[in-house]
Amino acid sequence: MNNEEKILHTLELLVQKVDTLEQGQARLEQGQVRLEQRQAHLEQGQARLEQGQAHLEQRQARLENDVAAIKEDVTAARVILESEVERNIRLLAEGHAGVIQRLDRIEPIVENIDNDVSVIKAVVSTHSSDINKLKTVG
Repeated sequence: MNNEEKILHTLELLVQKVDTLEQGQARLEQGQVRLEQRQAHLEQGQARLEQGQAHLEQRQARLENDVAAIKEDVTAARVILESEVERNIRLLAEGHAGVIQRLDRIEPIVENIDNDVSVIKAVVSTHSSDINKLKTVG
């Protein structure tokens, strides 16, 4: 093999190596494009997650406000229960106790009246019988 042939052979090898390098570079560039696409997709996903997190934080804030309002309502209801309702129940119980005391005092009076009515009925019955006897005699 002469020098020209050696040079041609070397040039062919170099061309093959350059072709191989160019193919490798093309594959690397394609891989880089895919990585950039994946990165863009990940960034979009991250943006959606951040929006979701902001939405959840807003909802949490609204829930916290609602809970605070409910606590205020419960506190107000407790105050009303402790002041008004308990006072009214105490007054009602006191009034009920007074009614029971009056009933206890009235009960013997009612019994006496019942006895008196029974006696009066007996007397009226006797008088009616006597009047009827007198009507038949006369």
